[in-house]
Amino acid sequence: ADTSQLSTIAAAIHWASGTQPTIPETTLTDVDNPPIPQSPSPPADIISLSYTAGGIDTPINPVPEAMDAAVESGTVFVTSAGNGADRNNLVETTPIKSKTNIITVGATNKNNQRARFSQVGDPPGKYKPDVVAPGTEIPSAGPTTRIPRVPGQYNGTEIGGTSQATPHVTGIAALYYQMYERVHGEDPTPEQVRSAIIAGTTQPDFTAPN
Repeated sequence: ADTSQLSTIAAAIHWASGTQPTIPETTLTDVDNPPIPQSPSPPADIISLSYTAGGIDTPINPVPEAMDAAVESGTVFVTSAGNGADRNNLVETTPIKSKTNIITVGATNKNNQRARFSQVGDPPGKYKPDVVAPGTEIPSAGPTTRIPRVPGQYNGTEIGGTSQATPHVTGIAALYYQMYERVHGEDPTPEQVRSAIIAGTTQPDFTAPN
């Protein structure tokens, strides 16, 4: 993502969470600062976002500020760890996706091992991702020109990536959010949701990616 794309991502986060950017508009002029339309009412309880975190070395990156604003307003933020690793090269998540107030999701394969493409934290598997979920051979909607059709399976398509793992965790976050609200009569904080999800996980095999 270049700087103009990053600004668009940040604007989408602010829109969904009902927040406003604190970076002055004049500062963002050179990176195509898009206007933020009227936010939904009420704002989103959970934001699930998968994107390529390129452009992190740009002078101004509004995405981390937008993430912080969303979380501080009470929105749970779930994002993908990234697909830049391979079998012999454990690639760390970018600083944006290593933030400790969001839920960063890696991918596992059908053997509950780290998917070979799934990026990790530093040191590997200790800090990020926060959780992992199935992210290979996931039935997905999309044009067959981009996602190869699997004959005889699901009458659709399959694709792999941390972007496919992330919705699994977002769904769990939504169920926990609903349960907590029903039991306690109030919304959980983003950190309560994040901590509960992490506490309810088991340790996958991070030593044998496939």
